[in-house]
Amino acid sequence: CAQQKGLKLPTEYDFKGSGSFSAMGLKKIDANGNKVIDDGDFIAFCNAYCTVNSTFDFSPMGYSGSFNGLNCAGKVDVYDYNQLIYAWGKSY
Repeated sequence: CAQQKGLKLPTEYDFKGSGSFSAMGLKKIDANGNKVIDDGDFIAFCNAYCTVNSTFDFSPMGYSGSFNGLNCAGKVDVYDYNQLIYAWGKSY
């Protein structure tokens, strides 16, 4: 999925896990409900990337252009992906 959609794995980013989130914020990102932001959440997010899926629309900002050749304007986009990366490894 990541390769098809041009996404790097969250573990490849130096800023992974560096965000500050409330328990409610992390719960919103925790797609598999295991109380930690991990691979299961990334897989679910990746499948929703560039689709209209409000479950994974974490960021109030919308990306208006193309990213890695995909135009995800108005959909789950790179800003939402950044939120997942900033939350990577965090638990609640």
